[in-house]
Amino acid sequence: MIRTGRLLFWTSMIAWVGGLAVLAFVVAPVTFRMAPSREVAGTIFGRILWVFNKVEFGCAAAAFAGALLMMHRPPSKRDWLRPALVLAMAGIVAAIGFWLLPSMDAARGVSPGRFDELHALSTKLYGATILTGLLATSMTALERPS
Repeated sequence: MIRTGRLLFWTSMIAWVGGLAVLAFVVAPVTFRMAPSREVAGTIFGRILWVFNKVEFGCAAAAFAGALLMMHRPPSKRDWLRPALVLAMAGIVAAIGFWLLPSMDAARGVSPGRFDELHALSTKLYGATILTGLLATSMTALERPS
């Protein structure tokens, strides 16, 4: 079960954290450079984030299941850290998907100041998701296999 959990955890975390990194460091800069206007680029990238948010929910479920399957029997306090980190990431994803992205869509073009505030928050939340994912994967990579 632990091997299956490791495979599930690693595959989902690679897709999740790697996907976010590609969006942040490749897709967003290219979209904003190539689109005819910032509004068009924002609309395109906003749709991409909506779609990827659904992928994130799937990755969260798979990573959480994998983290649980990786736990030793009986689990130590340290064993609970990996699933807790995945749940923290999932909480951020839920906040982004159910509150932040809809709020940004509503503010786009109507309330530029509010949109800028929400955009700054989204940058922080996506960054927190990436960093938490890197912590969870680094912790996993550095532990001794059982």
